Amino acid sequence: MLRIRILLGGCRGREAAPLKSIKTLFGFNVAPAPAPVRFSSTRSVARKSTLAVSRVLHDEKPEEDTHSPVWSHNEWDPLEEVIVGRVEGATIPPFTVEVKANTYQHHWDFFAKHGGKPFPEEHLKKAHAEIENFCHILEQEGVTVRRPDPLDFTVKYTTPDFTSTGLYAAMPRDIILVIGDEVIECPMAWRSRFFEYRAYRSLMKEYFRGGARWTTAPKPQMSDELYDQEYPIRSVEDRHKLAAMGRFVTTEFEPCFDAADFIRAGKDIFAQRSQVGYL
Repeated sequence: MLRIRILLGGCRGREAAPLKSIKTLFGFNVAPAPAPVRFSSTRSVARKSTLAVSRVLHDEKPEEDTHSPVWSHNEWDPLEEVIVGRVEGATIPPFTVEVKANTYQHHWDFFAKHGGKPFPEEHLKKAHAEIENFCHILEQEGVTVRRPDPLDFTVKYTTPDFTSTGLYAAMPRDIILVIGDEVIECPMAWRSRFFEYRAYRSLMKEYFRGGARWTTAPKPQMSDELYDQEYPIRSVEDRHKLAAMGRFVTTEFEPCFDAADFIRAGKDIFAQRSQVGYL
């Protein structure tokens, strides 16, 4: 049995509160993929410590070996392969209610004025240099580094429920969850991230063809009902107070969550309710 420990908190744990309850999920396996997303851990350590978990999760008899390129159950095994995001094509998100609830007040005017435009070039150059240096360090340590495909996130798209432009493919820790040999695409809550999965599809197909399991969580409609349109936030302090009261910008209209709201610890997965997550 996989134990899901639910924490009442806020975006990225900034408003984390004491343990609220323990829930068990049946039929849908949820697991975290922190930044950077881990896809492989030391076989001799991970397989011995997680064999029973895999058997319970999937009602399968454990095998002596697996050919899946994906195998990870916790946050501390030695890193072998990782997806590192990229900032190419990064676009300022439209200033919607969920963006407001997850950002600081001194940025709101910037989002409201420039939403849908590329981020300033000088910012992207600095971010790109830092990420490339990080990748170089990982590779020098013997880690295999994978990257999402570059996309143009300034392209406007329309669904029956909303119109938006994109954001970026800089944070795989938000969109990809990993447990054992399974990769799960998350149903994130920002409208500007609705099509972000496209940057990772070629990698997902490659892992799938290599033997990994690949699950796509039901995608939310992201209609107005998913958000508290009157969310009373004027500052980050308001956000902290509201989260402590159990009030978040996302409603319980439909499930949505980021991988960053989960931490793996073998049989246990710690999850928090947040501004971007409702299970």
